[in-house]
Amino acid sequence: MWEKTNDKYEGTTYAGMQILIHKFAAGLMKYGIKKGDRIALISEGRNYWVVSELGILFAGAINVPISTKIDD
Repeated sequence: MWEKTNDKYEGTTYAGMQILIHKFAAGLMKYGIKKGDRIALISEGRNYWVVSELGILFAGAINVPISTKIDD
């Protein structure tokens, strides 16, 4: 996955994304998130949004996405 930070694009491999996703899911489970729990996710469309959504799903929870443009 590629994302522009500052003035250049930086890549993250699938293996790197998997590590981030598993760490995020583990953090959610450490805080008591269980299968079937609903989690609201508000974020811009960035790589961390993908990590967050997949981490939520990996933890067995349900993502409830909210756009940052909700007030438009």
